[in-house]
Amino acid sequence: MNHTIETLWPINLMHSRADDFEDERLYLLDRLAELKDQGHRNTAGVNSNTTMNGYQPAYDLCMDYFDSPLMKNIVDKIIIPLSKTYWVKLAENNIEIPKDARMIHKSWLVEYEEGTYQNLHMHHTSLFTGVWTIYLESQTLGNGELHLHNPTTSSHTLGFYTAVKKIPPVLNDVYVIPAWLPHNVSPASGKRIVFVWDTMVVPGN
Repeated sequence: MNHTIETLWPINLMHSRADDFEDERLYLLDRLAELKDQGHRNTAGVNSNTTMNGYQPAYDLCMDYFDSPLMKNIVDKIIIPLSKTYWVKLAENNIEIPKDARMIHKSWLVEYEEGTYQNLHMHHTSLFTGVWTIYLESQTLGNGELHLHNPTTSSHTLGFYTAVKKIPPVLNDVYVIPAWLPHNVSPASGKRIVFVWDTMVVPGN
């Protein structure tokens, strides 16, 4: 997959496109419908989940790797290549980061309905996070945006952020960001579905 990496504050923002994965995109949409029909628990708004309303099934899609050739494609051709490239970028100017590492991935789906949003949060147990927009109804300006908050501003410790990168939703856009970067999603004005993955890194290749 082609990609660009933008240096944003002290972090790297990776952007790619998944236009060549239409069968995989449709598979994920069908899988979401199946999970709903099977009655998988909706974690949106439950306990520490920051998704307000909408539907987020409690299921790791990476578990389908050996059962579905399409999910295997998603892992092998999207998640792994982008994650490895992002890791190499992190290691580029930091001698403490090995260029090779063993990566563990988990993934899930989030369906946003009109008015659904995400509160400001971080993914504390992971190193970086990827998000692929797989379904998108028309959004009014400012709705359904991914907001990335500058973690280095002097007011960070007070919970306020003076610089925000606002990314409007676009079908088949894929972004990778540090999991510890504070981020939120503005309220959607129409249905929007995203496929999300987290990457954890452990010692060894």
